[in-house]
Amino acid sequence: MKYFDVGNISVAQMITCIKIAQYGSFSKAADALHTSQSCLSKRVSDIEMQMGIIIFIRGKNIEIRPTKAGALLISRWKRIVDDLQNAYIDAHELQTCKKDNIVLGLTHTTDERKLLIPLIHRFNESNADIEVRIEHNAIDHLLESFERHDIDILFLPKCYYEEMCRPEYEVTPLVDNPLGICVSPLSDLAGVKEIAMKELQSKRFIVPRVLVPALTMICRAGDFTPDISYFTNDSWGQGANLIHPDEVFIKSYYYRGSYTDDLPNIRIKDVNSTIYIVTHKGNDNEFIAGFKKSCIKNKAAVSPVY
Repeated sequence: MKYFDVGNISVAQMITCIKIAQYGSFSKAADALHTSQSCLSKRVSDIEMQMGIIIFIRGKNIEIRPTKAGALLISRWKRIVDDLQNAYIDAHELQTCKKDNIVLGLTHTTDERKLLIPLIHRFNESNADIEVRIEHNAIDHLLESFERHDIDILFLPKCYYEEMCRPEYEVTPLVDNPLGICVSPLSDLAGVKEIAMKELQSKRFIVPRVLVPALTMICRAGDFTPDISYFTNDSWGQGANLIHPDEVFIKSYYYRGSYTDDLPNIRIKDVNSTIYIVTHKGNDNEFIAGFKKSCIKNKAAVSPVY
């Protein structure tokens, strides 16, 4: 194979060819690079002469497009330019002593004050240089971000177990997540502390549409199908829509919803749930592994207390 001195090829020449291929036009590429069309054309001619390879098919009334060899070069050069850009960003962050960070994902209705804040404090006692961030979002957005590795660890309740069960995920139970109900102050259950699921058979449920399967599964423990009086778009609307004395909605220990602090809360004594830690299998990031290990070690700090 013929040897070629790659030192003769500049990054500027690579970027020139990448831009021409991107815009399909010398004039548009010249505008994007803030130079003249003649300068761009000469730059391409020079590199084609250096390499002995025709990179672009061009001529009067002919669409400008890469040759097969040119397309290969441009594809490889784009990777090189991207790597150089990423190397600059990484080096700049290292020079400015940017802290490492871990991003945790929670659903909108999971209370980070009960579940995560104490665990983060325990972790930072021995890892003060690592920033831990929290992202609240809907389950579909959380999973998308997790797939892109924009989120490092998910903390999800049992109702999303099917979404967690993928070959590339590692799912670990963290803490129990006791279930309960919220009722109207006018309800006949307002003074009750605990209740069995079967005792809710005559009640009507307010539920977010996405959690209907979870509610059905929970009611199965009481051997009945739930009577749903109202659907909400999300869990935040449940408290606001608790109007009639016979209406209830399911909540959990780590639930964060609207108006629930002012409503009577009753524990369901024969049904329970779990909060799971979800990570990517094979992830060798020492900080993520360390945070997960710290959570399991210190889970007593966030375990339910009644």
